[in-house]
Amino acid sequence: MIPYLTIAGIAPDVLAVWVAYLAIKEGQLTGTAWGFLAGLSIDFVSGNFIGLSALTKTIGGFTAGYFFEESRLKVTLGSYRFLLVVFLSSFIQHFVYFIVFTRGSEIDVVTAIVEYGVTTTLYTTLISLFPVMIVARRSATVHVE
Repeated sequence: MIPYLTIAGIAPDVLAVWVAYLAIKEGQLTGTAWGFLAGLSIDFVSGNFIGLSALTKTIGGFTAGYFFEESRLKVTLGSYRFLLVVFLSSFIQHFVYFIVFTRGSEIDVVTAIVEYGVTTTLYTTLISLFPVMIVARRSATVHVE
């Protein structure tokens, strides 16, 4: 599905949305663990810099877990707050990724962060509108019934 969502070489980080969702729903420990597992699976599939995606997704899950509040779960998942959490955790993930990835290479870290990190973060945040709409719709349906 991801190749169909890629625009000008930029693809949304659907796993970042999933990890943020789990972190907000289940807490920081769960988000951190799932971030590590998702990142490690990306590392093994891509064969590119083993451990880097595991590190960044772990950080992303940990960051998103700060916004876990069981009493406000539906409010957070069904509103702009989820978008902000996805934006923040995704940006931090990409920031760390490109700082490490570009170390020792000819690629400029600022260019990589701006051209790929920020654009991917924005696209990922846009894609995270779908779970927000689903949760908001389910919440509205529950109140009507």
